Amino acid sequence: MSQKEIIKNYLEWHLLNDIDGGWVVSWKLEKNNTPFGWIGTSGLRRCRELVEEGVIEARPQGIYVEYRFKEYLLPRNLVQRTLV
Repeated sequence: MSQKEIIKNYLEWHLLNDIDGGWVVSWKLEKNNTPFGWIGTSGLRRCRELVEEGVIEARPQGIYVEYRFKEYLLPRNLVQRTLV
C-alpha cells in the first residue's frame, strides 16, 4: 500500500468514526504507525499532493494544518449507515 493510500484510508477512517469531525493534525500524518500501515517522513508531502488532487481538504489550525477526507467522496450508503 502506498503512502497516499495509507493516508487516505486513515483520514477516511477518522471521518467514518467521527473522530474530531474527521480532522487530523498534521503531526499525526508523519512518522506515525496507523491501523493501515506506517506513514513515513514524506507523509506531509503526500498530504499536500492529495489536497492538490482534491481527495482531501486542509485547514490551518494554529501553527499546524489539519487534514480531512472529503466527505462527498464517500459512498452515500456508507455515510448514512455511520450517521444512524
